[in-house]
Amino acid sequence: MRGIVLYLLLGVAVVLGVTAISVESLNGEPAVWGLPGIAGLWAWGFAGVGYLIADRKPENLIGWLLLGSGVFSGLNGSLGYPGRLEIVTRLWEFSWVPAIAGLVTALALIPDGRLPSHRWRPLLWGVWIAVAVVAVAIITDSQYRLAAEILMQLSIISLLVSVAVRFRRSRGTERQQLKWIAYSGGVVL
Repeated sequence: MRGIVLYLLLGVAVVLGVTAISVESLNGEPAVWGLPGIAGLWAWGFAGVGYLIADRKPENLIGWLLLGSGVFSGLNGSLGYPGRLEIVTRLWEFSWVPAIAGLVTALALIPDGRLPSHRWRPLLWGVWIAVAVVAVAIITDSQYRLAAEILMQLSIISLLVSVAVRFRRSRGTERQQLKWIAYSGGVVL
């Protein structure tokens, strides 16, 4: 059953990635970060890495979070076409939120699938509560949407501090894994 879910999520992310690249390339909107179809590439990257992790270590939440981030990233790029219905616009505006939240949560759990200590749990809950607030603000077209998004971004930044703390305390293999994550982040930046 796990294998079917993995293949299904990977397949959805790949199809949404192709659709996102097509939609973003064909609709004539300016490219994000100078690269048309970036949401599709993110969908493939997140889902591919997530699939590899979830296939080898299904108990590790990181793989599943990356797979979900890939699906939502592909969905975001796929729905970015002009002339869409209002409900599709709301879904398009919302779909980046769980993609980013899943990615940030995965980063906070790297490399072993656990937070550095139990004291980081309130920050993780804060990120997901902020995600829920942003989702409600987007769906209801609230005037407080910008404030909710700022709250979410601040909570994400505070949670990412856990990665720096973990790196500072790490030794051996864990430190090397975190160096690879830092290297990948540097390449993306």
